[in-house]
Amino acid sequence: MTFKWYLFALIGLPAIMVLSVVFLPEALASFQGPAGLAPLPMLALFVYIFFLGGPLGEEPRWRGFALPRLQRRYGPFFGSLILGPIWAFWHLPIFWIPAWNFPPTILNIVMFITAATVFTAVMTWIFNNTKGSLFIALLVHTSFDTVLAILNRLFPVPIVNDYGSNVPVLIGVGVLALVLIALTRGRLGYQRYREEKPNSAATPTLG
Repeated sequence: MTFKWYLFALIGLPAIMVLSVVFLPEALASFQGPAGLAPLPMLALFVYIFFLGGPLGEEPRWRGFALPRLQRRYGPFFGSLILGPIWAFWHLPIFWIPAWNFPPTILNIVMFITAATVFTAVMTWIFNNTKGSLFIALLVHTSFDTVLAILNRLFPVPIVNDYGSNVPVLIGVGVLALVLIALTRGRLGYQRYREEKPNSAATPTLG
């Protein structure tokens, strides 16, 4: 595994998400300043999300178990199209949890499913190019959730915070997913994964 995938997880993806926000109407004017970027609170948030916020409990299921099997049967592109909505529906109960402030409207649900699907395509590309590294998948998932939480505080405007915070995801991660699908012709690095795993349903590695 090369160092570049760690850089993408910890720097590249956050940079893409920030760029997806700063050009939204009124977002830049609402910027709360660098105080929200203090390293220790960000690190604490990252560690909390990694262990308790979802990635550690989810990634062995989605990338560790489901994705290799879906890719073997349907290919990486259609496998991602199948896994994305499944991943989204797993989270649907949050629409009825008042603390999330995420009303279960048709628009919110459609945006959420679409956002989960484009993020799944990006995760498939990363997973395949790291030859099935579950650890990198965990880092990317954690980085995504951490940056999204920080952006909501740094740019407190409705277009960033409303709609389940999915507008920045659909712009930044959505564009990235479309570019990756186009450049790889839908293969999303699957050939590299198969080089490492001739039996592509084998258990992925943690490193």
